Amino acid sequence: VKIQPYKANSAKRRKLNEKLVGLIAKDQQPLTIVRDQGFREFVAELDQNYTLPSTKSIREKLIPRVYNNSIHD
Repeated sequence: VKIQPYKANSAKRRKLNEKLVGLIAKDQQPLTIVRDQGFREFVAELDQNYTLPSTKSIREKLIPRVYNNSIHD
């Protein structure tokens, strides 16, 4: 079975990224958790179509986006 990663602007990828940011914030995890081999393997087992974002993307794009969305809800 060929794996088709979620497109960058897909609703599923946005939701998973939002949940990842929530996990990092709520559980006080370092942004570098996305580089940890065990975490990467776990995520791949849960959803092979999800590509983890880089720490730079989390820091510069995802955290501000999730924060801005949360204050406007």
